[in-house]
Amino acid sequence: MAKILGGAVLCVCAILSVAAGLAQAGPAGRTVSRYDVDRETTIQGTVSSVVRKPGRGLLAGDHVILDTAFGPLDAHLGIYAMRGRGALALSKGDQVKVTGVRTSVGGRDVFLVRTIRSGISVTRVRNARGFLLRPGPTVWGGQEKTLRRKVS
Repeated sequence: MAKILGGAVLCVCAILSVAAGLAQAGPAGRTVSRYDVDRETTIQGTVSSVVRKPGRGLLAGDHVILDTAFGPLDAHLGIYAMRGRGALALSKGDQVKVTGVRTSVGGRDVFLVRTIRSGISVTRVRNARGFLLRPGPTVWGGQEKTLRRKVS
C-alpha cells in the first residue's frame, strides 16, 4: 500500500513539474521570462525599421527596431498594437519612447513594450503583468477605457 501511495505521489509531482514548465514556455516551446513591472525602464529612440512579419526565432507579432543611445533595440509590440481600427502607425525616423522590460527569448534580447509614446499619443501594449491588450474600447471595472490616448 505504501509503495502504491508513494508511486502515485511521485507521478503527481512529475505531472505538476511538466505542467509548470509548459506554462512558462513561449512560442515554439522557448522559455519566456515573466514580465516584472519592477524591472521596467523607459528608453527613447528613433525607429530604424518596422518588422511586421518576424523571422524565425522572434516572438510573433510586430517589432520595431529602435536606434537608441545604447545601440539597436528590438521592441516587441505584440499582435494587436499595429492592427485594426485606431492602430499605431510608425515609420522610419519617428521618435518614440518605450516603457517595458528587457528580456531574452530563445537567446535573443527583446524589449517587451508595455507603453509606447509617439508624438502626442500613448499606446498601451501590455498590462502591468505583461499580457497583451487588444485595441479598441474595452470595459474594466465598469468604465470604458481605450488603449490609445492623447497626452499633453
